[in-house]
Amino acid sequence: MNKTFVIHQESIINNVSLLLLQNWKQFKERDEVLEVTISIHKTKRNLEQNKLLHAMLSEIASQAWVNGRQYNAETWKEFFKRKFLGVVELPNGQEMAVSTSKLKVKAFAEFVQQVEAYAVSELLVCFPDK
Repeated sequence: MNKTFVIHQESIINNVSLLLLQNWKQFKERDEVLEVTISIHKTKRNLEQNKLLHAMLSEIASQAWVNGRQYNAETWKEFFKRKFLGVVELPNGQEMAVSTSKLKVKAFAEFVQQVEAYAVSELLVCFPDK
């Protein structure tokens, strides 16, 4: 049994309490005990953040030139992930960028800020007013 509850209203607290009250004895009878962990819930990045990053990468792809070349948005995303998030080693020894999919809201916001700062200062990209 593995349950996660995000508590944002009192009825959820009541449901958690009810679940524990109704089930703890059955577990104890099987010589198992329940463990309760309480932590701050951290939401994953949101749709607005995804849209913002996609728009920024499109602007970078259309404006940035490096050594006489332009690159598409996916290439820039890979570049920025490697630069700011790091890499993981694959079984064959090659490396790939750390994924953004597991970043929480705050970490993803920091990543987007790093991308924007680099694009403006190093690539001379001008972003439209937000």
